[in-house]
Amino acid sequence: MGQVPLQPPFPLRVLVVDGYDDARECLCLLLRLWGWQAEPAADGPQALASAPVFRPDVVLLELALPGMDGYETARRLRQLPKRPLLAAVTGYGRAEDRRRTRRAGFVAHLVKPTDPAELRTLLSRAAGLFGLARAAASASERAISRHLRIQAAAAVGLKLPREAVDGPLDDGASNFSEEMSAL
Repeated sequence: MGQVPLQPPFPLRVLVVDGYDDARECLCLLLRLWGWQAEPAADGPQALASAPVFRPDVVLLELALPGMDGYETARRLRQLPKRPLLAAVTGYGRAEDRRRTRRAGFVAHLVKPTDPAELRTLLSRAAGLFGLARAAASASERAISRHLRIQAAAAVGLKLPREAVDGPLDDGASNFSEEMSAL
């Protein structure tokens, strides 16, 4: 039997929105035990206030929330500049509920009590997708950087040695690249 690594390959940020304190806190605790960052929100307005600061990759969203329901909360979350993936974690499990969440832009619909293995699989896949996206962005950044170094050298009439074109960026640029990939 293989061992499951304690730290996930990508530090996923998950916003947990549930009106029940115990459900919300237990789910956040479980996510943190799995190595992800978790932020609780008790209702839609709290989720909308937290999301621009916390910048979640995924939002686990109860549909039956006090005041603003999960569908309206989801609609507003999708208007953010950094749009998180939305997953319903709810007591609503009818076929019509599932169709409605799909139409509303949710990527998953988990019915409470949620199977931890199913939740972990969903979040691991999301983490993999976000990790690939950031790796692609980093590779693109390196390619652009190489292209810019060649253009800048040509503009001032320099011919750069191969290691200056293909080599690593200076420390300041490397640190900036690492900071950007951590976002």
